[in-house]
Amino acid sequence: MNYEWLSSQSWTVRDNTAIDGLLDMGDTLTLEPNTLAGPPEFFEVFYTGKYPFWNGTFFYPVGVNAPKITLHFNWDDSQPPGNQAAGVYNDYKAVANALRSHANDPQIARLLGYVQVEGHFAIVNLFCFQKAQPNGNRWFAIDSQWSYASTRQDGTAHGDPP
Repeated sequence: MNYEWLSSQSWTVRDNTAIDGLLDMGDTLTLEPNTLAGPPEFFEVFYTGKYPFWNGTFFYPVGVNAPKITLHFNWDDSQPPGNQAAGVYNDYKAVANALRSHANDPQIARLLGYVQVEGHFAIVNLFCFQKAQPNGNRWFAIDSQWSYASTRQDGTAHGDPP
């Protein structure tokens, strides 16, 4: 998988329904690679939002096979999730939930990291896609798995460029 295109790109959360308390709507993650000379070994997260535990975390490229996704609609960034046009919210949620099934597959390409929240660790997978939306926009999905039973366990979220 070509991770260079991720370099220094920002991603804004557009739907945090299942991971409230980990990311909020409108939060932005920027992934800075450790090197621009060849494939990066890891990305440092620079975060804008109310959860400071994201800043300075690291995500590592794992896996070799990009998951296949199909989004049928464009996400309207000017509207909250519940106000999207008919079919849009369910389409994106279905794709994000399908990606959850790949979260522990060592062959599936993604960025893998963790954050510590309230004394507990969440393992976080970032699935990032170029030109995933019908209009050509980028898209990403976040999967979280908690080290303890939590209402936030195994949540998904998604977003796109700011």
